Amino acid sequence: MRLPKALRVFVLIGAVYTFLLCINLLGSSLKLLGGGFVNQLISTTSNPLVGLFIGILATSLVQSSSVTTAIVVALVGTGSINIVNAI
Repeated sequence: MRLPKALRVFVLIGAVYTFLLCINLLGSSLKLLGGGFVNQLISTTSNPLVGLFIGILATSLVQSSSVTTAIVVALVGTGSINIVNAI
């Protein structure tokens, strides 16, 4: 059964909005919960090699590079880390 085109567009817009809202909430939560830890982690990741291994570890722990990428995007969006350290 196919949904009408207008309803499909509405569902797509709602899904994108929900996704962006969740990313924003994730970033805000990480900023509140791990303030000191995140600041220490950010100063550690200024070294690119250490940042690479922390990224590999985070991806291994959550077993999803998409989740790790979403977390990094949320942290950059909230200003917790800068774009250079995120890359």
